[in-house]
Amino acid sequence: MYQIRNGYDRRKHPTFFKVRLMGKEEMRKLKRGDGVWFHSNDGGARMLRVTGQTQTWKTRPDDFRFPVKYGMYESATCEWTGGRYSGPNLLVIVETISPMGSLRIKHKEVL
Repeated sequence: MYQIRNGYDRRKHPTFFKVRLMGKEEMRKLKRGDGVWFHSNDGGARMLRVTGQTQTWKTRPDDFRFPVKYGMYESATCEWTGGRYSGPNLLVIVETISPMGSLRIKHKEVL
């Protein structure tokens, strides 16, 4: 678990999130249209959207992949193959910390 700033908050003292990485079973349960937070290249947390159905295989039941989209033009594929994950670092927000640490909001664990 670690802290990361809200990538959309451009104030002098931005909001921070306490996050953890999303697990394999949580990724498998994502559906088309779900919004998911990820660790962006600028060091903040941003949202992306699942744009298609999760693809699975009969011969490899543990493997899956699903398409995601960020912004107007960027898209990627999150893939779990052979016990390895490739794609953007998907996050689960555990707690929101307001600017200057004056307010903390705990989020429910969803699994």
